[in-house]
Amino acid sequence: MIASFLIVTLQTLKNRTISRIRRLKNPRYLLSALAGAAYFYFMFLRRASHRGRLPGIIIAGSNSGTELTLDITSLIMLVLLIGAWALPEQSGGLEFSEAEIQFLFAAPITRTQILLYKYMRGFTGIVITAIVMSVLGFRQAKGFGLVFMFAAFSAYNIMVALARARLKQLHIGALSRIAIVAVIYVALSWAVTMQFKDLDIGGALARTSGKNLGTVTAAVDARFHSPIIDTLLFVPRMFATAVFPSDLVHLFIACATLVVLATVFLLIAARLNFAFEESSIRYSVRRAESRDRQQQQLRGVTVTWRRAKPLFRLGDNARPELAFIWKNSISVMRMSARNIAAIVLPLALFGIVVSQLKVISVADRFAMSGFATLIFSGILLLLGPMMLKNDLRLDLPRFEVLKTYPLSGETIVVDGGYVVR
Repeated sequence: MIASFLIVTLQTLKNRTISRIRRLKNPRYLLSALAGAAYFYFMFLRRASHRGRLPGIIIAGSNSGTELTLDITSLIMLVLLIGAWALPEQSGGLEFSEAEIQFLFAAPITRTQILLYKYMRGFTGIVITAIVMSVLGFRQAKGFGLVFMFAAFSAYNIMVALARARLKQLHIGALSRIAIVAVIYVALSWAVTMQFKDLDIGGALARTSGKNLGTVTAAVDARFHSPIIDTLLFVPRMFATAVFPSDLVHLFIACATLVVLATVFLLIAARLNFAFEESSIRYSVRRAESRDRQQQQLRGVTVTWRRAKPLFRLGDNARPELAFIWKNSISVMRMSARNIAAIVLPLALFGIVVSQLKVISVADRFAMSGFATLIFSGILLLLGPMMLKNDLRLDLPRFEVLKTYPLSGETIVVDGGYVVR
C-alpha cells in the first residue's frame, strides 16, 4: 500500500512539473518566471554567496552563540506546538480531492493508511520548502534536517487537528481550549522570566561595550539549561537541533528522534476514535467552493461593489467607442475594486512616507518616487491582466449578443478589448 501511495505522489509531482514547464510557452508566464528568478537571485543567492549565510544571532566563532540560537528556536517551537491546540478549527477534516474521496474512502484500507496517504501527499511541499530555506541560508542542516523537522511538524498538526475535533465531541470547545492554552502560556512566561530575573543583560552589554558578546551570550545560554527549562524544551529542542545541528552526529540523532515522534503522532491520530471521513468531505467541499469563488474573482465575474457609480454620464448620441469605455469603467469598479485598492493603496502609502522624509532632498524624493513607479509599472505589465480581467474575454461567452450590435467586428474587438487600468 505504501508503494502505491508513493507512486501516486511521485506521478502527481511529475505531472505538475511538466504542466508548469509547458505553461512557459505562454510569454506572460515566461516573463513572470524570468522576473521571479532574477529577483530571487539578486535578493538572496547573490547576497548569500558574499555572506556565506543570512544575518542572524549566530556569532561567528562562538559556540555559545550557536547554542543560544538553538535555545531560542526551541522556545519558539514550544510556543508553536502549544499554540496549535488553540486554533479555532475543530471539524477534524482533512482536505481530499473528489477523486481521492471516491477511491480512498470506499477502498478496503484502514483509517491509518488513509492518514498515511494524506501525510505522504504533503511531502512534496515539505521538500520544496526545505530546499528554498536551505538556499536562503539555513545550511547547517544540509537540507535533510529541515525535511525531517517539517515532516514531524506536519504529523503533529494532523494529530492535533483530529484531537481538537475529538475534544469537541467531549464538550471541550474552542473557547475552553484557548483559555487552557492561555494559562499554559502565562505559566511558561513566568517560568522563563524567573530564570532571567536576576540577569542584567543591558548592564552586561554596557560593561563589555559590545566587544565581547560571547560572554553575554554564554550567560544567557546558561539560563536555558536549568532543569525546568531543559525539561520544557526537551521535545522542541529536537526540532531545533534538526535545523541548527552542531555536527553530523547531533543531526542524525535529531532526525532519528523526529522520525519516532512523527510515527507516534500518526499512530495517536489514527486511534483517536474520531470518524474524520464525513468531516473531511464537508471540509473538502468548503475548500472547493472557496477556490471556485477565487477563480470567479480572477475571471472577473464576481461583483464586489454593486453600488459603484459610473465615472461619467453617457449621452444618448455617444459614439460606440465611448459607450464601451463607459461600460468597461463600470465593470472595473464593480468587479475589481479590491484589486484596484491593492494597487493604489501601497502607492499612496509609499508617496506619503516619501513626502515626510525631511532628511532626503526634494530631488531624491522625486528619484525614489520615479523608481517606485517604474517598479509598479513593470509589475502591472505582468500581473495587470490577471488582476483586472475586464476585457473582451468577458464578452465572448455572450457572442450572440455581440453579433446583434450595429458595429463592425473590428470595432467590437478594438473597443471591447479596452481596459481601464
